[in-house]
Amino acid sequence: MDVALAGLSALFWLGALLQPWFSWLQRETLEREAPVPLDPYNLEDVTVVIPARNEAAIIGLTLAALAGQGEGLRVILVDDRSDDATAGVARRVPGLNGQLAER
Repeated sequence: MDVALAGLSALFWLGALLQPWFSWLQRETLEREAPVPLDPYNLEDVTVVIPARNEAAIIGLTLAALAGQGEGLRVILVDDRSDDATAGVARRVPGLNGQLAER
């Protein structure tokens, strides 16, 4: 009985391997499209949302680092009624060129 089940199992596996389409022999390839030149410093499609509350001590460094990543980056600073000068520090960060939007 065990030999018969083993033989039947082997037949099923052999049938699965020898399917008519021989999937392991297919060499499908995708056609290459013309490459689109990318500007690694153009970040017009990127928006960064920063939730900030009482982050005046670190928000300047964070925004300055973001400003150095590339051009066109949009930054939205969500200042949730900070008790310190988070929004004021954020406004004074050079390099954002008006890309800072407060909500």
